[in-house]
Amino acid sequence: ASAQVSEEARPKRFGRVEAKILAGFIGALALLFLGGGYTYQSSARYVNALAWGAHSQAVAVLANELQSLVSAAEAAAQGFLLTGDAREQEEFAARRAEAASKLAALANLVSDNPEQTARVERIRPLVETGLAQLGTEITLGARASAWAGLAIGNVQIRRQIGLAIADFIA
Repeated sequence: ASAQVSEEARPKRFGRVEAKILAGFIGALALLFLGGGYTYQSSARYVNALAWGAHSQAVAVLANELQSLVSAAEAAAQGFLLTGDAREQEEFAARRAEAASKLAALANLVSDNPEQTARVERIRPLVETGLAQLGTEITLGARASAWAGLAIGNVQIRRQIGLAIADFIA
C-alpha cells in the first residue's frame, strides 16, 4: 500500500507521446507568431509604399498645376497687351497669385526631400522673376516697347520656367 501512495504523491511525467505532441504544438505556435510578424511587417511596408505613392502623385499634380497657372498668367498678360482688356489684367493678377500659392504649397510638400527642395528653389526665382516681368509689362501697357520686351526678352525666361517645371515633374 505504501508503494501505491508514493506513486500517487509523486507528479506524473509526460510520456514520450505527450512530449512529442507538446513539442509539435509549441513549434506550430512559434511558426504562427513568426508568420503573423512577417504579415504585419509586410502590411506596414505596403501602407508606407502607398503613402509615398500618394505623396509623389500630389507633388506631380501641384507641379502640373503650377505649370498651367504660369501658362495661364502668360496668356492673360499677352491678351492684355494685345487688347488692353482690363479683364485680362485681372486674370493675370489672379493667376499670378495662385501660382505663388501653388509654389509655396509645392515647397511645403517636398520639404522632407532635400533633392526636391533644391528643385523647387531652382524653379522659384524663375517663376517669380518671369511673372514679375510680365506684371511690369502689363503696368507699362500695350506700348510697342512693352510688346517687344514680351516677345523677345521674356521668351527665354518662359522657356526656362517651362523646362524647369517639366524637369521637376519628370
